[in-house]
Amino acid sequence: MNCPNCAAPLKPYQSRCDYCGSYYIDATVFDLDNHTPTYMKMKYQGKIITLRVFHLNPVIEFSSEYTDITDRYGNVVKSIKNRDQIHLNFEADCDEMRIEQGEER
Repeated sequence: MNCPNCAAPLKPYQSRCDYCGSYYIDATVFDLDNHTPTYMKMKYQGKIITLRVFHLNPVIEFSSEYTDITDRYGNVVKSIKNRDQIHLNFEADCDEMRIEQGEER
């Protein structure tokens, strides 16, 4: 496996690239068809948060940005695609949450 950002090699279960610092999260570990609880642990604002999630629903939205080329009368002559965007959000139902002080790195 290689880093999607800089193509440097990633070790199995590595979550951050040693070269560019990008985070890599392999979300295939979440079996969204299996309705057993999932435990997620993350760092947020200096605290370690552990969640027990019993329903996880990914919401994926695709969008594109365009720039219009107009003639001197304001008529659109051509639209040029600037970039595509993917927005990924997770809607989660949690029935348990634990917050601890984060550890210094």
